[in-house]
Amino acid sequence: AIRLWERALAFNPQMAEALYSLGVTWGEAAEFDKAIFFFELCVAFCPTCAEAYNYLGIVYKETGNLERAMQHFQTAVRIKPNMHQALNNLGVLYTMQGKVKEALELLQGAISACPTHPESHN
Repeated sequence: AIRLWERALAFNPQMAEALYSLGVTWGEAAEFDKAIFFFELCVAFCPTCAEAYNYLGIVYKETGNLERAMQHFQTAVRIKPNMHQALNNLGVLYTMQGKVKEALELLQGAISACPTHPESHN
């Protein structure tokens, strides 16, 4: 998959879909520096890609940078207020910080946005 997306970028270096997909692929491989690189490029060329901001938050959370994770989850929610994944991820971070009221509101929003999303119910 990586080679195919890299070939797509050879034709169009600003192709947000390819940049996002490479970010996801590298993130799933725990190559977080590479994932961040591709997600940052993706949002530079497509600043309304809430999914890339959400995934940036996930990667930063995985690397222990909770402040950056929070910023990216918040940006994703600003772009897509009903994005259940970002609402859930932001709610989890607020829970970790002991901000129970804020966390509960976000987690309830995640459940309302997608009642079948199992992580929102945990």
